[in-house]
Amino acid sequence: MKKYATLLLILTPHLQLLAQVIDLSKAASERKIEAVEYDGSYYVLPYNATKEMRAGLVGQEITIAKLSSSVKDKNGRNVLYKEKEIEGKVWVIKQFINDEFDGKFLIEGNGEQWIVELGITTDDWYINKGLENFKSKFIGKKYNAFIIGLEVESIDQSKIQLDGKTPITVKDIQYAKTSYTKYSIVLFFDNGLITQYDPTDIFQPKEDGWIIIGKYESDLLVEESILNKYIAANPRFIKQMREGNVEVGMTEHQTRLSWGMPQRTLYIPGYDKVNDYGYKKLYFKKNILQLIK
Repeated sequence: MKKYATLLLILTPHLQLLAQVIDLSKAASERKIEAVEYDGSYYVLPYNATKEMRAGLVGQEITIAKLSSSVKDKNGRNVLYKEKEIEGKVWVIKQFINDEFDGKFLIEGNGEQWIVELGITTDDWYINKGLENFKSKFIGKKYNAFIIGLEVESIDQSKIQLDGKTPITVKDIQYAKTSYTKYSIVLFFDNGLITQYDPTDIFQPKEDGWIIIGKYESDLLVEESILNKYIAANPRFIKQMREGNVEVGMTEHQTRLSWGMPQRTLYIPGYDKVNDYGYKKLYFKKNILQLIK
């Protein structure tokens, strides 16, 4: 008995510390979240979405395209479900449930309530208001290919050539399946072109009216009015750029509009930067192309 009493005295501080850790973990999951009100500027949660942003989605309608996470009933019990019971339907977020991970949502619709995790990388779902705002921004806009004679692959794998002179108009936008595992924004143009568009792609131009569609950086479209202004402001090199050529004297930005992103960037004595495209290297000083080699 004395041995057990001694052991208990030794373990007691550790047990108290463990209890404190558990209490802290519980307190963290139960702490009040100050919701950041959803402003309609995005249709899917960004990768850096905070719990406060998630809490701000309460009251928003969402559509679940594909669900991979577990589902619980409103009482927190695991349930079996059929995909058709949840996927492809509109739900309203009724509550954000904070936990030690990213949190969960209580969703309601079709006479049912479910608790779902709705991750960012494993599940495909969108916020209806955000998608409608996105549609209002793009539908009806006229675009031209920046590169003359650009050939773009449609989602059905057909090839469509854009002459760069005849504008094409966005007639519809959907959030749809574009591969076996991926859903994304799909643009439907009046010339029959159907292509995916990922506004979160790091290679997307920052300037309004410029978008990369399809699979490649060279699949660059420019809103008609913006392209006309750009042509007028760049008379010296616009012909070479739109034909996919580069020339000494161009800025780095102009060369990238012609050739896209380089495979790698080198730093060689005598030049500020060297962009390596594999078949050619472009040498720059003070942002101006000095040598093509």
